[in-house]
Amino acid sequence: MKREVIEESYIYFAKRFSEHTFAYWRTMWLNLGLSEDEVDSLIRDKREVKIGETASYATRSHNLHYYDKIDIVLRVKFMGTKEERMFVESYVRSRYSINRNMIHHGNDYFTCANSNTIKGAERKFFDYVTEGFAMLSSIKGKKYEYAYEVV
Repeated sequence: MKREVIEESYIYFAKRFSEHTFAYWRTMWLNLGLSEDEVDSLIRDKREVKIGETASYATRSHNLHYYDKIDIVLRVKFMGTKEERMFVESYVRSRYSINRNMIHHGNDYFTCANSNTIKGAERKFFDYVTEGFAMLSSIKGKKYEYAYEVV
């Protein structure tokens, strides 16, 4: 019989930080001589958000920042198994995937239509995680305790 490993677990929301609007970046990059296609690609990258799960928060946060240039801004901490983390993460991704302004790509990345879509996704993250835990609790007959954290 397989033994469940209960560990400190996280579900997170990550985005690319920018102190300027997409219009600002578009104008700046065009003025620097980049083509419309190059600028469109760069803007698309800045409109990405990521939903993920991890048991190694510090390592995952570091790797996302340095390799993917994306930062975790919201997280939910709880004691759970890999399967429980994956369930809640998948639920959140499913909720985002029905938003026509969020295009799901890769395993857990979304390209958002604009900055308002990013803000809306960020505002709904904790609600969707709560819904995911409610469903998981119903399935497993177990009450989960979790904490919302703005990073």
